[in-house]
Amino acid sequence: MPFCSNPDCPHKKKTGNFAEYRDGIIYCPDCDSPLTDTPVDLPGHVEKIDSDLIKKILITIGLLALFRLLALIPLPGVDFSGFFNDESQSFFTLFNLSHISICALGIMPYVSAYVIVMLFSLVLPPLNRWRSQKKKGQRKLFITARWLTLLLCIIQGYGIAISLERMPLPDGSLLVSSAGMEFRIIVVITLTACVFASLWIADQITTRGIGNGISMLIFTGLAITLFSNLVRSFLGTLSGGNLMEHTVTIIFLLFILFLAATFIVFMERGESNIKVKLRNSRLVDLPIKYNTAGVVPAFFAVSIVMLPATLMSFGSYHRFYEYFQYGTLTYFMTYTIITIILFFLFTSLFYDPDKIASFLKEKNAEPLLPEGFSFNKLVDKKLTLFAIYGAIYLLVYSVLLSPPIHAFIVISGLLLIRIVSISLDIFNELRARKNGYFVKIDEFQKPYQAKFIKNLLELNSIPCFLEGYYHRSLLYFFGPFVEISLYVKRDKESEALNIISEL
Repeated sequence: MPFCSNPDCPHKKKTGNFAEYRDGIIYCPDCDSPLTDTPVDLPGHVEKIDSDLIKKILITIGLLALFRLLALIPLPGVDFSGFFNDESQSFFTLFNLSHISICALGIMPYVSAYVIVMLFSLVLPPLNRWRSQKKKGQRKLFITARWLTLLLCIIQGYGIAISLERMPLPDGSLLVSSAGMEFRIIVVITLTACVFASLWIADQITTRGIGNGISMLIFTGLAITLFSNLVRSFLGTLSGGNLMEHTVTIIFLLFILFLAATFIVFMERGESNIKVKLRNSRLVDLPIKYNTAGVVPAFFAVSIVMLPATLMSFGSYHRFYEYFQYGTLTYFMTYTIITIILFFLFTSLFYDPDKIASFLKEKNAEPLLPEGFSFNKLVDKKLTLFAIYGAIYLLVYSVLLSPPIHAFIVISGLLLIRIVSISLDIFNELRARKNGYFVKIDEFQKPYQAKFIKNLLELNSIPCFLEGYYHRSLLYFFGPFVEISLYVKRDKESEALNIISEL
């Protein structure tokens, strides 16, 4: 897009920004100056860049505020009068009002649908074919996930409607006064519409704002939960004791939180590089992250530990159920063992040496190996070491920061890991966009591939950043709803595409 470079242009003096024109125009209509295609280097153009970045930030904040506003709108047909009397304050505290708002489903149906589609793409030939077709195939998987989202919304929405009909208020009356099929249909339609409205908001953030839209919506919910937990922690320190004790306790809490967040940054940014030689003899780093399995093992471990206990609770094995309740020693010991096993399992799945070697072969790249090591042996050695570190790291944050373990810190370690990781993505994008306009040129599903290409472009002095890299690395195969997008500076787009195509 051509720009007017004349600092005395009437448009520049009036608006403070250089005028932009559509392709095909050679001279500025306001001052007849020749147009240029390199506005970044023009004097004062930093004002235009800053205003564009501020605009993106404001759009993102506005859309996130709209998303949170939806959570405050009650479902039609639900009687809220019983929530706001003195006798029901404790009930109101225990029951999250957002669970009976029009945004009760959030974006979880879409997240679940996309994961299901990707899992089935491993075994169903049509879906497996689409996975290998890159952009065209990913678009088909995306459309399939949206249709499955609609189906899940209907099923889950109907279930929520039935549960609301049965829910009593503290005074003995029912939450829903006009139960029946009409109420259920209205609830299903409302919840479904809100899910797709939320997805529209996410798409707008991705296109016009900062960060990956789905990540930003998830980040907002996580941040509000963290803030609520911190408030509970602070209030917990105010029960008894004197002012000095309260102050010391709160400072200690903030210090622990700072240390925990700092170590997360170290683990999520940390990586070991394998030197790879391209056919032009240049060397590029192929990264392997310290946290090789993300947080997936912890989520699966919880489900596995709780499933037998939940099934036993319906029979005559109540004592067995008590042993595996959350917070018991038996629960945490079993959880620890399963988490370690799953961490090694998912590490081997996410970083398959054969698939990594195949990727390098496609790019005409040859790894530089120490004497006596094959590529598979070198990767296996690194993965084994990092899996040990990663499993300990995950256990420290998922067990030692669990509320039943400590006295007053009501903070989930896994929640903190996810918040810090998404924050790293946001910070990297803001830092990059301060230096110019960026355009998206590619998408990736595997973190090590995305980082390899980014390293290659930076080796050629091309400014670029990865959107969604750290969040996707936490979820890997189970986070296809967060794609890793590669952005490069607009005036370097052609050069970047040429470099990638030559691999």
